[in-house]
Amino acid sequence: MPAYLAEWSPAARTAAHTALRDLLDTGVDRARVVIYAADDTALSTIELQDPSGTIDSATGTLTLDPDGRDEEAAESGEADHATLYDGDGNPHRSLPVAEGTSPQAGKIVVTSKQIQQGEPVELVSAQVG
Repeated sequence: MPAYLAEWSPAARTAAHTALRDLLDTGVDRARVVIYAADDTALSTIELQDPSGTIDSATGTLTLDPDGRDEEAAESGEADHATLYDGDGNPHRSLPVAEGTSPQAGKIVVTSKQIQQGEPVELVSAQVG
């Protein structure tokens, strides 16, 4: 009998994240990450490259690839979570936002969680899984 698996196997995670990436890459526009405050105010939008990310075949982790930064944040506030949208504007997954300078699995990492309207927002890393 197989052992109890608390998490997906790398093969299953790879398949799931490949499907998510391919779904994000559908639509007329580029996929994007929208960063929200805790009250769901949209603070910043960052477009992703096409394709929107790469899959690590050993771990199954999807790393999203930003296409630059948001040069002017739409609103001021503290970043709480971010939602991944496909090119048609359909939401597919939300992840917590963290502040830092290096990738964190399962999080959207920005240089500062304190976002100021009109100021640039830099996406350090976005990893699913």
